[in-house]
Amino acid sequence: RIVYSQGQTPGMVLNLGTKLNRDIIVCGNMQEVNMNNSKIEKKLISMKENTIFDLASTSKLFTSLSILKLCEAGLISLDDPIRKHVPEFQNLGNITIFELLTFTTSVKTTSRLNDAKSPEEALHILYTLEKNDTPNKMWMYSDMGAMCLRVLVERVANMSFKDFVNEEILRPCNMNSTFLNVPRDLRCNVANENYSSVVDANGNIQTRFTNIPGTAHDPKANIIGHQVGIAPGHAGYFSNAHDMTTLARAIMEGKVINEEHTKMLAQNHVGEKLQDENGNDIYSQHLGALTYTKQGNSRLLGVPSFLSGGAFLSPGFGGTFLCVDKLNGAYSFLGSNRLHNRIYSIPQEYASKIKQDIYGEKTYTDPS
Repeated sequence: RIVYSQGQTPGMVLNLGTKLNRDIIVCGNMQEVNMNNSKIEKKLISMKENTIFDLASTSKLFTSLSILKLCEAGLISLDDPIRKHVPEFQNLGNITIFELLTFTTSVKTTSRLNDAKSPEEALHILYTLEKNDTPNKMWMYSDMGAMCLRVLVERVANMSFKDFVNEEILRPCNMNSTFLNVPRDLRCNVANENYSSVVDANGNIQTRFTNIPGTAHDPKANIIGHQVGIAPGHAGYFSNAHDMTTLARAIMEGKVINEEHTKMLAQNHVGEKLQDENGNDIYSQHLGALTYTKQGNSRLLGVPSFLSGGAFLSPGFGGTFLCVDKLNGAYSFLGSNRLHNRIYSIPQEYASKIKQDIYGEKTYTDPS
């Protein structure tokens, strides 16, 4: 009903294929409404084949590829302690690059990164990373390791992470529509958040009215310095379906990293079968090299069950993912703007205020 009669579904671009074929599906809108004279009015802009998306955590793939390329160049070993190359991470002791790359050791900062007032302060807080002795074994996925590894790339390569990604990944793969900072003349082609909202601890709706196309959604990315050209390592990049599937094909063809390291992206390093308090079998997250891998519990985010065990998934919070299955020679990229003009986060205590109609459309009533 919403798709066909109102035409207000969040848009989607799905690009999938093999070494020989590539198909693309485009539907919905990249924008639904616009602010005009302090009033929100309907303004639909249709999704396009070349729409640019905020990759969010799909950006972590650039970090893992960068680390593995440095390893292949002989500049680092995955068994090196991170502080060998970045002494400022002294609190990490003998925690290795491999452990941070594969989520096998949980780390945390001594104070909240979100409280930093400048990129310099954010980096200082990041340097306080230490081992988390009480990790949640079910959910080992974290942004911290990727942020730390970005600093490692910069230190070893003696250049900014942004420049390293440009020179070693984007240019060789001819990814001409992938950016950390989207050029001003292309921002009109970005699927904007377009007034995304959250429900706060008091039950009130907080809407982000100041977002402009090309602004990263991730708050930590902006605190670290995304807007001034600092790539945070865990999020921040923007791209379109053509570029991301071009990257997928390049990975499958061995043009980015070697076969051994490509397999590492799909190897589970932390996931296992556990038991809950009632003795039932449950599965923890199956994670690879800053990626998700195939796992037993289909309810957890992971590689689709119909793909091979040699596949990996790199998802982003804003509604993107890149999935590569080298064994079957298949890949897919989904680009969507699931946050825009939507409430995307509601505290559990206010869940009873969500009403759902027969079409599945959900409405939340602000108590104020």
